[in-house]
Amino acid sequence: MEPKTHRHLIALIGDPVSHSLSPVIHNAALESVGLRFKYEAIRVAPSDLAETVERLRTGKYLGANVTIPHKENVVQMLDRLTTAATRLNAVNTIRVIENTDSDTIILHGDNTDVFGFALPLSGYANQILGLSCLVWGAGGAARAVVYALLNQFHAGKVSLVSRSPERAERIQADLDPGGLRVSIIPWPAGRDAVREAALLVNATPLGTTPNTNTTPCPDPSLFTNEKIVYDLVYNPQKTRLLRDAQERGAITIGGLEMLIGQASQSFLAWTGTPMPVDVVRRTLSRHLKNHP
Repeated sequence: MEPKTHRHLIALIGDPVSHSLSPVIHNAALESVGLRFKYEAIRVAPSDLAETVERLRTGKYLGANVTIPHKENVVQMLDRLTTAATRLNAVNTIRVIENTDSDTIILHGDNTDVFGFALPLSGYANQILGLSCLVWGAGGAARAVVYALLNQFHAGKVSLVSRSPERAERIQADLDPGGLRVSIIPWPAGRDAVREAALLVNATPLGTTPNTNTTPCPDPSLFTNEKIVYDLVYNPQKTRLLRDAQERGAITIGGLEMLIGQASQSFLAWTGTPMPVDVVRRTLSRHLKNHP
């Protein structure tokens, strides 16, 4: 059932937002399934965040996405949180719920980055269970990755490789308080850590256009056909990291799959309608080809 027609907007809240592919994704999906909503990106300075979130209660909005730098600060401004959002202390999706009994608006926060990361990896769960994984990065994306690896894939150990040990330590403290399953490795990762890992995840911007020759793993000889290499970078779709891994027979997963996965979960929460993923993937591929 289509939501009430007066709620016709979905927002992306962040700073900056001009680079975001979310409007391309969601407007293509909305048009494809015949829903008369508009997804718009709104640049919001930190000082304006609270006021912007309150505007979601006006009855015009179906929901919102939240991106850098507001994912953590928005948490305290919401009425309800999912378990993942609570554990991660970060929200990337807000659903606006009309409580008809009390004539109030409830803002419900979720973190669909976890779902988006896990979706393309689900077929390889047996290759991760109980084994070592390595994650480059310690930002919000890395936090979602570590949460998924510990709680959904039951990895035996996760090594965090970061130039910011303080941020890595916060992830460890929040998601593995005893430090039994999450370890912190100084940048760059040593050969033994890379060699030991069954799954390697790049949760840094390294390799992103225009710096496409950069990679978190400068020694591609460490890749083998027994490894899974997952790069969250989606522009370009095939990064240097993925090319190096693919040339040595590793299983590779690109960041476009996580981007579409997290968006599909948000879309379903807002509209009650599954996202037409094939339409979105074709639209994104055309867009990235025309806007490298």
